[in-house]
Amino acid sequence: MVFANGTMRLRRMKRVLGLVPALCLLLDPRAAAQLVVCAPFLRQGCPVEPEPALLPYWKQVPDHAGWQMLLSPAFPQSWPPPPAGRGSVVRYAFATRLKPGVVDGAEMATPWARVMLDARGIQRVERLTRHLRPLGLQGVRPLGTAEIALADREQDVAELLLAGGTPATDNLVRELTCGWISRQGVVAAAITPLHPGFTHWLACPGNGR
Repeated sequence: MVFANGTMRLRRMKRVLGLVPALCLLLDPRAAAQLVVCAPFLRQGCPVEPEPALLPYWKQVPDHAGWQMLLSPAFPQSWPPPPAGRGSVVRYAFATRLKPGVVDGAEMATPWARVMLDARGIQRVERLTRHLRPLGLQGVRPLGTAEIALADREQDVAELLLAGGTPATDNLVRELTCGWISRQGVVAAAITPLHPGFTHWLACPGNGR
C-alpha cells in the first residue's frame, strides 16, 4: 500500500531527488567552483546519483535517527517563470517519522535542506538547518491509482518549470503541486510562503492539514 504522506515510497519512483534522470550533484555550495552537471535534456552518462549525494548532509543532522528523509516537488525560484533556458527550481528536503499511538498520521519536521537546479544543469545543495524541528502531525490516507500516476510526473513538472512553462501545461503543474500540498499541508505551510507568486497562481483549495 502507498500512503499519501510518502512514508512508503511511490511505485516506480527509484530516486529520492528525481528532478531529472541521473543528475550529477554539487555536494557543497561552499566549494571553490560550481559543477556543470548533466543538463535536463541529457538522459544518461552521469556518474553520480542524487540520492547518495544528499546522504552526507542527512547523516550530519545530529537528531535524524528515527526520521525518514523526503523531498517536495519542484518550486520555481521566480514567478512568472523567465523565458526558456533561464529558469530555476528548488526542492525542499524534509523529514517524517511515525509517532507511537498514532495510526492515521505521522509527525513532520521542518525542511532542513534545499536542492537548487537551473536550466543550464547547474545544481547544488544548501543546508537550511542543522537540527530537525517538529512541525506537527500530518494525516495520512492510501493513495489512489490516479494519484500515484500523477506523482510519477514530478520530473515532467520540474522540466516544464525550467523551460518556462506554457498555457497547455499549466494544468499539469497545478494538479501535481496542489495534490502534493493537499497531502503534505503541514510541511507545505512552511514552504509556500517562500514562493508567494507561484502559490497565488496555484490557488490550491484547502491546505491538507
